[in-house]
Amino acid sequence: MPDRPIAVICAHNPKNAGMYRVDLAARRYFEARGLRADLFVTQGRTGIGTLRFDFLRDVEQLGAYDRVVYWGDFLNNPLWGLRDYAGRQRPDGSVSSVDEWRSLYLEAKQRHPALRVIVAGGCALGAAACRDDPELAAAYRGFLQSADALVLRDPGSVAEVHQWLGPDRRVQLGFDCAALAPPAVAPKAARRGPFFVHGFGRGLPPADAAALVAETERHTGLRGVPVSWLGREGPRVTFGARVAWRLGWARHAHFCLTDIYHFSLCSMSVGTPAFVVTTPETRVDGTLNQHKKRLLFDMLGLQSMHLDWTPRWREDLEPMLHGWQRLADEDAPWSCSFQAGRERLLGRLDQLFMPARSGRPIVT
Repeated sequence: MPDRPIAVICAHNPKNAGMYRVDLAARRYFEARGLRADLFVTQGRTGIGTLRFDFLRDVEQLGAYDRVVYWGDFLNNPLWGLRDYAGRQRPDGSVSSVDEWRSLYLEAKQRHPALRVIVAGGCALGAAACRDDPELAAAYRGFLQSADALVLRDPGSVAEVHQWLGPDRRVQLGFDCAALAPPAVAPKAARRGPFFVHGFGRGLPPADAAALVAETERHTGLRGVPVSWLGREGPRVTFGARVAWRLGWARHAHFCLTDIYHFSLCSMSVGTPAFVVTTPETRVDGTLNQHKKRLLFDMLGLQSMHLDWTPRWREDLEPMLHGWQRLADEDAPWSCSFQAGRERLLGRLDQLFMPARSGRPIVT
């Protein structure tokens, strides 16, 4: 194995709980395998919660590494580079540009041909947005063609990349990296209170969310407890503790009800089933799209736990909630599906980083 550490590129985190869990998973994965890894950000601050990052100023810095891992969903996606990355402030006070994003996220191997480039948990949804820009489209295609491994988060991303490359063995279905984060509490059977948790803010208007919670309380006899999953209050240094507190509530609830992608996934990661709501959407034109929630629940075979928000949502709610009392069982089908996705991602990563022990469970 190379003696040099692995460069792990993460996204700027403006107090986003889901992103925090994604990056916490990076630290956990590499530490558990005894691999030296330097975590980097290219924007925002270099610390949040218990996580500390180095600042990647220039792609030349990656020459000190044998392997670079782009860890998380939209990092190499032109949709993110064009609509989210450009214009943000960097740790040194400078302002980011699309050209900078392209250099750091698409062109590392052009500068360092011997560098092994790996995408872990990447999302390509909406990447077609750059096809009208021939230069950017060529850069993205070049990145996909030169990467050593593309472990993607969802089947939609796999299909999108195949549109750019055709069939390619380097393209593999993985899972969301947040599934590898440590549980908020000890992974034992939890005592569940007479409540469910809920959190909204990714599509459903507040009045509709309140009506949904009230109807769910009526159907189940449980009390709905709000969890501020998208809350950014408080200092960055204690942000991790606040995320753990939110997941602690989820762990002891009977289920989670939300329109937030990572709240649903992170609830499942601590052993609590989730019902997700998607609102109408004509196309994927941003990272906060509705399609990714539908893809997640489809790939897990949990279509019955997904609610399309339509005028007949009340009629659809009752069959969705049917049998909620049994969902908290440790061997419930949703839990088995989630664990299978998690183990698939672990297996893909171990094949790349620990081939001699590929398939072994993560050390806790």
